[in-house]
Amino acid sequence: MEAHGSHCRLKRLRAFIAWTSNGVRCALSDSSRSVADFLERIAEAEARIRDLETQLSDPDVAKQPGAIEKLGRRLGGLRPLLELGERYRVALSELEDSRAMLEDEDPEMADLARSEIERLERELPEIETELRVILTPKDPNDEKNAIFEIRAGTGGD
Repeated sequence: MEAHGSHCRLKRLRAFIAWTSNGVRCALSDSSRSVADFLERIAEAEARIRDLETQLSDPDVAKQPGAIEKLGRRLGGLRPLLELGERYRVALSELEDSRAMLEDEDPEMADLARSEIERLERELPEIETELRVILTPKDPNDEKNAIFEIRAGTGGD
């Protein structure tokens, strides 16, 4: 029974992979996401941003009511992912450089590289957690208005 349950969870997780409202493919936060997966999703977001910027510069789009606002919102929704993706790439690059510096003959450089590696190994999981949050699909109702009414109840002092 347990094997069937884990198979169903895996099947549901795979089925949950979808395109978000702003066009970036993503899935529920999965602890097995690899670095390559994060980089692929960041690259997809960059391609989508380039496409949106091209659409915004099109004079025909300006003639359509609400089109610029819609494209601007989509573009604005992708900007945090782009900025976080850049931080992630820089951290990966610095980690790679620091590991290469470990083999340096100068002991001071090797110590500096070790401390840098420790810092980056603490920082990378935090960035990956932020990426998981940003890549989680958004509810399409998040940006809709709602009316919340509070009425006085009976009882009390």
